Amino acid sequence: MRLFTLIAISTLLVLLCPSIARGQYRDTTETSMMTYRKGHLELQGSRLGNEEVRMLVGEDYAKYCRGRKQRIAGCILTPIGTCALGASLYLSYVGLITTAFGKPVPLYAGIALNVAGGGILASGIATLRGGRSNLKEIASGYNSGKMGTEVSFGPTGNGIGIAVRF
Repeated sequence: MRLFTLIAISTLLVLLCPSIARGQYRDTTETSMMTYRKGHLELQGSRLGNEEVRMLVGEDYAKYCRGRKQRIAGCILTPIGTCALGASLYLSYVGLITTAFGKPVPLYAGIALNVAGGGILASGIATLRGGRSNLKEIASGYNSGKMGTEVSFGPTGNGIGIAVRF
């Protein structure tokens, strides 16, 4: 019983807190590129607001708004689904669902709770992924329009010379 409780709690922590395990690597060479980090678009290391994004991406602003809404919906649904599924699995394991209030409850009641929790979790993950992919497409579309080469003469990492950046 204690082992199952420890496994359930650790599973919930892993599902609810993925940013704990994720590294915080930041590439400093791409400062003029638009990037997607933690649900927001960034340019030169600073988070962009809605008006700044509207000015930079132009006609793709509607896609940006849709991606933000999907991501917010996914951030709300995923923990709710995880908690519902975890609670229903725990209650099924302990046997509280089958003996609620001293009366036996049919087996399909526990299955219904598991299906509902799993459905909410799956829809939360799907909308979170969809919103993230929309925001990454916005950033890559902006970056593809800004691609070019820059040639400069002066100090480089290895001394004085010509630096070519793509």
